Formats: sequence, C-alpha cells, structure tokens
Amino acid sequence: MTALQKLQIDFNNLTDREKQNFITGILAQTTGQLEIIKIKSEINQINKKHCPHCKSHSIVANGKNKGIQRYKCNNCGKNYSENTGTSLAHLKKAHLWKTYISHMFEGKSIAKCAKLTGISIQTSFNWRHKILSSLQSLSPEKFEGISESDDIFFNYSEKGCKSLTRKPRKRGNDGIKQGISEDKVAVILTCDRKSHKDIKVAKRGRISKADIENVLSDKLDKESVLCTDSHRSYSAFTKAHNIKHEKIHARKKQYVKDKIYHVQNANQTARALKDWMTGFNGVATKYLQNYLSWYMVLDQIKNKTNKPKEFAVAALISTDAWFLFKNIALNHI
Repeated sequence: MTALQKLQIDFNNLTDREKQNFITGILAQTTGQLEIIKIKSEINQINKKHCPHCKSHSIVANGKNKGIQRYKCNNCGKNYSENTGTSLAHLKKAHLWKTYISHMFEGKSIAKCAKLTGISIQTSFNWRHKILSSLQSLSPEKFEGISESDDIFFNYSEKGCKSLTRKPRKRGNDGIKQGISEDKVAVILTCDRKSHKDIKVAKRGRISKADIENVLSDKLDKESVLCTDSHRSYSAFTKAHNIKHEKIHARKKQYVKDKIYHVQNANQTARALKDWMTGFNGVATKYLQNYLSWYMVLDQIKNKTNKPKEFAVAALISTDAWFLFKNIALNHI
C-alpha cells in the first residue's frame, strides 16, 4: 500500500467536520507557499540575485532541492539556495511563515503569534527576530538636502540574561541613575525633508564625535546641511567633514532658524518612536536595533496601498538576516 492510498483510507475514516478542517488546513498551507514564491519573484526583480557569501552577481542556477532553487557562485565557488541568509533560512515550517508575518504585522505578541500560527513560543520569538534582522538592511544609503539629527535614550536592559552585569532592578526605573549615564543607551535618529529616516543604536552613555561618524559619515556629503541641537560632538563631526551645520538652541527658545532650519521632524519622530516602544513589555538592549528597524519600516510603508505585502517583501529582501540573527547574542553595547 502506497502512502497516498493510506492517506485516502485515513481521510475517508474522518467525520465530515474533520475532513473540512483537513482540507482547509491544506489549502492554507498551499496558499502560504504560493504567496511566498510570488514575493520572492518580486524581490528578485527589485534586487538582482547575488551571492550571499561574496556579494558577486556572477552566478548560475544549479538545480532545485525540494522545490527550492539553488545557485552556484562563479566568483567564490560556493553553492547556496534562494533562502540562504534570508529570514526563511533553516525554517522547518516555512509554509507557515506567511501566516506568521501577517499576525506580526498586525502587532500581535510573540505568544499570540505562536498560538495563531501553530508554533511554539520559542520558535515565534526566533522567527520575529529573524524577520527583524532582515529589516536592518533598509536604512537609507544617503540623506538629501537639509537633514536633522538628534540623540535619544533608552534604559539599558539585560532582560532575559541569566547572568546580569549589574544589580537586578525591582521594577521599572528603580536603581537607574538620573541623567546620561551607563544606565542609558544612546540612539542616533536622523531624517531629511524627503522622509528618509535612520535610527541607529550608538552606545551606552553620552555620544561622541566617533559615534556620530560611525552612524553618519557615509550618509552625508559636503552638499548636505545638518540641523541639530548645540551638542558639541555634532559640531566636531560637521567641522571634520566640512558639512554645513545649523545649531538650534532650544534652551534659548530658538526653534526655527532663518525660517527653514529646525529639528522638529526629528523631535516628532522621537516622540512617536518612544510612544510605539511602550507597546512592548520591555526590550533587551541587544534586541533594541531590531525594534528600531521595525519602526522604520512601518514608517516607510505607512502610505502604501498594500502594507502587509510591503512588510513581507521587506522581511525577505536581506540575505544577511540569518547572520545578523545568529550574532545578536555576541553584540555588546
């Protein structure tokens, strides 16, 4: 008796309701797989396929394995599949990915996504951060014209760590020093007047000229104008890179300079980001960049017609997602 014949006998022994549930489940899996294939096809049109190991575009198709296209790189000689490095890499239940990301886009919790998708909470947690690691690749390459930048701070958190490097806190801000200290994580937020935004974790404590250079040195040029507060590190950075710098002195109740220079867009984004982050039950600092990337992508697609689909495309477009996900635990701030 073949496996198909056995399946037919087992199916005939089900009740009508069980048969309907079985058929519905099969259709849902098939629809999810077809949707993923369609999204992958669109991604290949957006970005020409390249080797995830050496980034070379000199590649050739190398057959299929279980329906997944494989490639060989003529430059480094390595073989890989269309899933290598993406948020789909090494997923045993990849047919559920589309269902999962739909619930994730709706803002459901890790536990709720797990229950609705039919996976464990640990798997749901891993899938979330594989997807969020993919979103890190969508930062703007360059800012255009007048740009604004500011630093914002989040509490340093070792949530989930078995061995803390500090004394445990009882609740909320208990034990956190006032002002800027090692208990705070600095995030540099930059945007321009064309709605390009970049939000990057910089360091613990007060930022320096070197921290700003790590985030902005390749995103601004001599034609740029950078608006900030009177932070000395920004002055040192713009002077070193010959960038026009307009300082806004809010403490002196100066909010707009020459009717065009201000940091209102950056401040508004910072407030919206802070409000959005309160929707989570605390975020460990090592995962903070993932959540910042999540917010940036949601902001990028807010005016799109099919936002869930755009979010799914963003979650599959990076071939560095798997590497970033595996190295999260090694990142120390």
